[in-house]
Amino acid sequence: DLRRARMKQLAFRLENFMEDGDARLGIGVVEELLELYDSEELNPKDMRFIMASKAFELALREGNMEEASRWANKAAVFAEVCRGPGSEDVRRFRQYATEPSSHPSQQGMDVQGALFG
Repeated sequence: DLRRARMKQLAFRLENFMEDGDARLGIGVVEELLELYDSEELNPKDMRFIMASKAFELALREGNMEEASRWANKAAVFAEVCRGPGSEDVRRFRQYATEPSSHPSQQGMDVQGALFG
């Protein structure tokens, strides 16, 4: 089906944006992927968490703290569904939603594994 092929293509493109691409375009890719999940009636909760996490990271890179907070909140909601309400990911992303600047990338720290520690 064309939509599922498009999802694969977008997932590949997103990885390029995560490396060094335009953050705004990368967030658009995440939004399109989430819309395709909805239109295909797919409910990959873990993938939704990962997509929202990536959009959070891209918004941070762009310097848009309001959007970063919005995506961190979505990531926390998705993490609660797929990993449980007491998970470390829920706690961490709730903190980022409240204070995006608390993310290690905003404090000049090494961020290797910071999102999915």
